[in-house]
Amino acid sequence: MPLIWIFAANVALSQIVIETGPGVTPEDMVEKLVGDGIFFYNVTFQGADIAVGLFSNGQSTNLGLESGIFLTSGAGFNIPGPNNSTAASLNNGMPGHTYLNQITTSTTYDASILGFEFIPETDTIKFSYVFGGEEYNEWVGSSYNDVFGCFISGINPAGGVYESKNIAIVPGTTNTSININNVNNGYSPAGVIPTGPCTNCQYYNDNTGGLTLEYDGLTVVLQALLPVVPCEVYQITMGVADAGDGIFDCGVFIEKNSLSSFAKITYNTVLDPPGLTEDMVEGHVGADLVFKLPGVEYAPVTICFEITGTAINGIDYEEIYNCITFDEGEDSAVIHVTPLQDEILEDDETIILIVENTLGCFIRYDTVELTILNYPEMTSSISPGSTVCSGQTVELWVNVENGFPPYTFNWQPGAFTNDTIIVAPEETTTYSVTYRDILNVAGTDSVTINVFPVDQNFMFSYSFEKENNPNLPWDAIAEIIGNTVIVTIPDEIPIDSLIATFVISNCAAAYINETMQISGITSNDFESPVIYDVTAPNGDVRQYVVVVDIETGYNDTNPEIFTIFPNPSDGRFGVEFAGIIPVPVKIEVLDLMGIVVYKNQAITTNEVIDLSGQPKGMYFVRVQQGDNSWTSKFIIR
Repeated sequence: MPLIWIFAANVALSQIVIETGPGVTPEDMVEKLVGDGIFFYNVTFQGADIAVGLFSNGQSTNLGLESGIFLTSGAGFNIPGPNNSTAASLNNGMPGHTYLNQITTSTTYDASILGFEFIPETDTIKFSYVFGGEEYNEWVGSSYNDVFGCFISGINPAGGVYESKNIAIVPGTTNTSININNVNNGYSPAGVIPTGPCTNCQYYNDNTGGLTLEYDGLTVVLQALLPVVPCEVYQITMGVADAGDGIFDCGVFIEKNSLSSFAKITYNTVLDPPGLTEDMVEGHVGADLVFKLPGVEYAPVTICFEITGTAINGIDYEEIYNCITFDEGEDSAVIHVTPLQDEILEDDETIILIVENTLGCFIRYDTVELTILNYPEMTSSISPGSTVCSGQTVELWVNVENGFPPYTFNWQPGAFTNDTIIVAPEETTTYSVTYRDILNVAGTDSVTINVFPVDQNFMFSYSFEKENNPNLPWDAIAEIIGNTVIVTIPDEIPIDSLIATFVISNCAAAYINETMQISGITSNDFESPVIYDVTAPNGDVRQYVVVVDIETGYNDTNPEIFTIFPNPSDGRFGVEFAGIIPVPVKIEVLDLMGIVVYKNQAITTNEVIDLSGQPKGMYFVRVQQGDNSWTSKFIIR
């Protein structure tokens, strides 16, 4: 098993994770190091197992790399911080290396050297790394010039061959190697932050007093790069070593999978129209699938692919061809995908392209997957219609489902923009709403709100219910004749506090002496006729006279003297006397308020009276002869 070192300082930070040999083999390290486009074999290693290995959790430090491999001239356990020593060191007693001797100022010791052969797929190799060590800063400018080198042998595409060419150099130079004296911010005593003079210090990070790594100084993240001939064999030798003696550790950290040489085709999906959904939508959102080469130098070229997936080419989307061509000087090409709406409710579908990448030495296959979302047709439900009074507020709503929310709304009339609105129509109105989803697909719905007429002021029924009037033996139902309401109440029932139940025109209001009457609630004295003012919404008033008992005491006192026929009538009726009238009599007709509406002073025979011009309702006929008087009621319908 590998040794795993997890170091915890007295700080609230997670720490770099170090794994060393012998459990971590050289092959493991190369496997971690190489990325796309590198085929490797014949791995070699010189050095101590404890000096090399793998690192991870680098984001918790100031290293600048998350994970990868490391080579040191001492021990992996000297890597984690804090920086509480200026001389962390392990002398493994290992030899140096000839290549490293050539790029520093002294003989090297305790070298860790990793080597292998490889075949690159493209015309360039590269990797990212950070070098650091304990010789900073008190040994800057001395012979203790610890070093990192990476040496490549193989064909030079510019002509000839590379013979152990060092590609770990200071940026902007041709052969300035990476060592303590070539990248620093000058000498300073141990534990003191240096202030210059600067030697390529733009690539240097001082770590004096650092919390996460032990090394006193480190470079920034650097990149090694070299042109190569694709598909040819190269030899790489990389390593670090102490210079001048075998103490004070140094080390290099190389990013995971950063040694790469891959002619990668990249793919990007641009939806059309953009920004509405995350995938294509049948009938509404298409896509441009953009193929991009690593560079224009690979064109002209044609890239082909197999088309699979649950969506059928030419049926679920407009037919696309299985190859795409890059013209000379172009590094990108586009396939436009147009999903077709099939009106079938189905699951989302996929388009899968298996792309054959022939840009490098080996054929590689990429898988590109696109999704076509089904478009479920929008449906809506709307608040039910109703009938209200003019100006009465009503809540209207519409509920939309399916499609692709969020939705927008436009109600007319009113130009309201919410799904729920409050309206107060003054006349019957149909409200229509147009709703749209994010794809601008529209639907409509409507509801009609009927408004009661504003000029209606009728009384339709009137009664005294036993439930509201406990003294009543039964429900007393009134007869409404024209504008007269007649209710018969037993003689023994008090009528000075009765509660009426009535039905009037919708939206109308009933008043007695300007006091609003509430059906089934309001109590009134009915010992004399009561006048209801039934008021329509437009202010028109219709009066109804409710008679329970007559204030003037008019009662039928004429059992046999005369008769009225027909009764009820349309206002034309006759008065017939029972026998011969010995002397002339006087006839009067009175309304419920005791007002005389007809009078004849000298009647000696039967009389025909025409009151068809009078309002409908109850009237009283009074016959007087001398000191005698008889009364009988009749009704005009």
